[in-house]
Order: sequence, then structure tokens, then C-alpha cells
Amino acid sequence: MERKEKGSGNGWSFILSMVFGLLVAIGIYYLLPGSIHDLRDIHVFEFIILALAVFRLTRLLVYDKVAQYIRDLFLNTEEEHFKGSGMMYVVRTKPATGFRRLMSDLFSCPWCIGVWSSLFTVFIYFKWPETWFIWLLLAVAGVSSFVQLTINLIGWHAEHRKLMVKNMDK
Repeated sequence: MERKEKGSGNGWSFILSMVFGLLVAIGIYYLLPGSIHDLRDIHVFEFIILALAVFRLTRLLVYDKVAQYIRDLFLNTEEEHFKGSGMMYVVRTKPATGFRRLMSDLFSCPWCIGVWSSLFTVFIYFKWPETWFIWLLLAVAGVSSFVQLTINLIGWHAEHRKLMVKNMDK
């Protein structure tokens, strides 16, 4: 049985899906007549660069601290100050319903943002091929991010193994 949250915003989800479909249709219509590339004639190198750029753009929008201000536009934020220490903590919660709830759900979903990032990236790349350098920079940053995530995973796995061995000795 599917769990449904009260006021989960299905109307907004439908509207956003229609907007996405419309943007895809407009993009195809706009690109086909004057495109430098045949959309079906993308080289493997270009595909890899675009895929890595989308990977990095997705991670930037969904996870990275530097883009938190974008996610905060769609969240309820409240500052809590700890007296005496001068420390402040920001409590972030999703709105219960509405467009802001939909957008906060979207920005917390890497798969969702990945699809939108793909639409944006592919359209810009094919319409203005001179932007390839931006996508190359994002792709290199994407490889770097992937390497860092892999190294972190190896480190966490090693730490977990150490704890398991330590607990076996007790």
C-alpha cells in the first residue's frame, strides 16, 4: 500500500511534469532547424562530458553547502541561538503543502534534479556549442567529486572493519 502524505502536492507535481514536457518539446522544436549537431549524432566523448557535468551539477544543487541558499528558498528556516556560547543553529523544515513543498522535494531528490539538469545541460550545449568549456569544467569537477566519494567510502569501510576487529577482541 502506498503511503500518501496529506497535501503532498500532486497537483503541483502534475503541473511541474507538464512544464517539463513542454520544455522538452520546445527544446526539440527550437534545436532541430538550426542545430549544428544532429541530436542523434552525439559522440561518445561529448556524451561522457555531458553526463559528468550533469552528475556534478546535480550534486551541487542537491548536496553541496555552497548551494544551500537555493534550497533554503523553498524551506522554512528558523534560527536558534544558544545563549552564552554565541552559537546559532538553523532549523530547516519542508513546508506542509504548495509549490514550495514541491520544490523542496525536488531539490532533495538527486534523480529529479538530475533529469532537470540534463534537460538544461543538453539544451544549452546543443544550442550554444561554444559553452563546451563550462561543461568540461563541470565534468572534471564531477570526476574529482566521484574520486573523493570513492576514497571516503574506502575510508569508512576500513574504519568499520577496525571497529569490528576491536569489538571481537572484547
